[in-house]
Amino acid sequence: MENQQPSGKKRRFIRTHTIGTFALVLAIIVALGLSWQLFEYRGLMAYLAEWQFNNLGRFYPLVTIALLTLLIEIPLIIVLISRSRSARTEYLLIEEPTALLTRSRLAYRELLFVAAAIGFSALVLGLYASTIGLTVTGKQFNATAAQGPIPSGTRVQMTGALRLDRIALYRSDSLFFDRSLKVAPLQTGPNQPIRFLVEVDARQPEPVRNGKIGGVAASAAVPGPLISLYRNAGFRMAQKPTLIVASIDTVRMPYVRTAWTLAIIALLMFAVGMAERYWYKHLHRQYLIWKDQPEGSPASRRPEWWSTWGWNN
Repeated sequence: MENQQPSGKKRRFIRTHTIGTFALVLAIIVALGLSWQLFEYRGLMAYLAEWQFNNLGRFYPLVTIALLTLLIEIPLIIVLISRSRSARTEYLLIEEPTALLTRSRLAYRELLFVAAAIGFSALVLGLYASTIGLTVTGKQFNATAAQGPIPSGTRVQMTGALRLDRIALYRSDSLFFDRSLKVAPLQTGPNQPIRFLVEVDARQPEPVRNGKIGGVAASAAVPGPLISLYRNAGFRMAQKPTLIVASIDTVRMPYVRTAWTLAIIALLMFAVGMAERYWYKHLHRQYLIWKDQPEGSPASRRPEWWSTWGWNN
């Protein structure tokens, strides 16, 4: 059969695909922006985090980001649904028989591209996690006298009073992993801001413990809600306090968990993309069979694979 000329319906489909691509890019940008707000603990994410802690007792960062992204995408989703309904007509396929094939091909390519991008991000994050602490020597660094930021993975030793009577518990849920962190503030001197939060085990709190405390520094690892919690309790907090943990594995763990989460999401999207690719190949074979039918024959009026999508005579 001869190829038919592109119609206004095809141009409408191309515009619909452009809107879909824009919606995908917008969702990625919004998710990255909200993730940055969460990391810096500012803006809307900081407000929602504190609201969830006050009312729910814990913070759900991934669910919060997903719901906010979906809320912003609702107008575009409505437009796409309305356009898709009008495009799913027999008239569209008669005017441009390859429209469904084009839609399926674009869908699986975009899914595989996004899966590859997420998988690459997971790989980079995993490699970064493995490098934390590699350049640090075994000698302990006097963190109490340090003025600037301490690199993550540095083995430190501090002198001060560990306030075990002011232990705070932080819990957050992600898609596949949960996080629980119990810390106590370290007072390094009178009238000094709290520069260190020390991870502690579950034990009976004591009023004050003085002496030397060792551990591994985890820069920019203190959750923002903990800083706000101690400030609201009357503690004078540093701008970005350092988390002190027991081992280097604890420093790497948040990055490793995030990398695994991204890897699982990438695998799921890859599986969906490959399924869509298989479906495209099936449709393409059926289309070639229909295309080779003689002009005017009953088989040339409607390809059999239309019935799969619910179109009738």
